[in-house]
Amino acid sequence: MSRPARGCAKAGTHTLEHVLDEDAALSDLLVDDKLLVIGSDEENHGVALAGLRRELGPVLILVLSPPALDNSSPCLSKVSGGLGSVRTATKRAGGTVSNHGGSPGKRLGVKKFSDEYVIPGNILVRQRGTVFHPGQHVKMGRDHTLYAMVPGYVRFYKVPGSRKDRKFVGIVLNKGEKLPRDEKNLGRSRFFGLVDLNQFNKEAPTEVAASS
Repeated sequence: MSRPARGCAKAGTHTLEHVLDEDAALSDLLVDDKLLVIGSDEENHGVALAGLRRELGPVLILVLSPPALDNSSPCLSKVSGGLGSVRTATKRAGGTVSNHGGSPGKRLGVKKFSDEYVIPGNILVRQRGTVFHPGQHVKMGRDHTLYAMVPGYVRFYKVPGSRKDRKFVGIVLNKGEKLPRDEKNLGRSRFFGLVDLNQFNKEAPTEVAASS
């Protein structure tokens, strides 16, 4: 033999007995990752060599004498890494999430429409940002919700001379009243949620007499 099998000609008690190949020299058969090690009690060496020649090309078959293959041998550890090894996954599996479906809708939009009657506390518009601004008798919550402050009828309008395309929602006390209100001639629209007891006491006896 002209040169050893890359430091593996002799490893511990394992010795090279013979090379099963008649057509090539040992130096011609030493190819990286194409080295087969079998025990001395294996049979049909020629059949195994012929099959590996078709699969891998030049193959060197080492027949080892007892004792059996030793895992501590550096030669065998190098050989086992080339042939017959199974690579396991090194990528960590991805996790799963339980809320990937998204959140439910928030039911935004206009809830009360023009000329619709409302009472105090009715929600007029649910919105994100000020798509509609609060107008007459309307207040805005911290989440931009517009709600009515007085009983009346809903009106959508724009104020001339104000910022372009700014839309307002207001409440009028009398149906058919227009907004914005002409405050110079009509004054401010004010709602008093009180009862005139003098007028109420005058009307109460007449109603009782009429019913009797």
